Amino acid sequence: MSSGNERLIEAEDHYETAVGAMFPGERAVFRGYDLHRQLKSWEWLELYIYGVTGRHFSGDDLRILNTLFVFTSYPDPRIWLNRIAALAGTARSTGALGLSGAISAAEATILGPRANLRAIHFCQTTRKRVDAGEDLEEIVIGELRQRRVLYGFGRPVVSGDDERIAPTMKLLQEYGRVDGSHISLVQDIQTLLIKKRLRLRLNFGGLTAAICADFGLAPRQFYLGSLLSLAAGMLPGFVDTLEHEEGTFFPLHCNRVDYRGQEPRRWI
Repeated sequence: MSSGNERLIEAEDHYETAVGAMFPGERAVFRGYDLHRQLKSWEWLELYIYGVTGRHFSGDDLRILNTLFVFTSYPDPRIWLNRIAALAGTARSTGALGLSGAISAAEATILGPRANLRAIHFCQTTRKRVDAGEDLEEIVIGELRQRRVLYGFGRPVVSGDDERIAPTMKLLQEYGRVDGSHISLVQDIQTLLIKKRLRLRLNFGGLTAAICADFGLAPRQFYLGSLLSLAAGMLPGFVDTLEHEEGTFFPLHCNRVDYRGQEPRRWI
């Protein structure tokens, strides 16, 4: 086994990769394909998912994934992620900073791609435990007792049904994908929660986690694949605030700030 220094020396000016390379003035290779010749007819999402997973999704699978991106593209500037992009616009910052800031803020614990990562992990782990003979109710109640949260279920905004669930289930029925093992699992959990009179309901992140688990995606692949799923709803708010007077996006009067710090002090 080589030492740390030896490994660094071996890697200097030498990096082995299978994801691709650029040959200036000649060609570009994307995971073994000539980007400009062999992949010219691919959809952008098709390429994006292939880059993340190394798997080629096309046909019905790609259409389902594309619709999942569409269904979560809310342009409402009041939504906390979109608000960041809108604030960048009202401050006359750049689109790149607004978009990157909004996407970065999606690394929350209970919302966004990071929550999706935990949702698919819970979904896949629970599926294996149930298949091994464990009782679903005991798993769910144990998860709630231990973590006080069930990733993929519940929504901070409203306590009722997620408005994206019904059209997504209809989509799955149209493509004959409604009976997947992980999709069936989250539906069973939903039924259990209703039976136990718990107010948690399946949310869009939980359903998309189940769909992608049935597609065979690993948790990290699902996380990386969902990073840009909210982006289409972010930039409209940025563009809109550029059409308004600078600084007029939800200004807040100083008197409304509940300040609990130091009392006013004399500096001189």
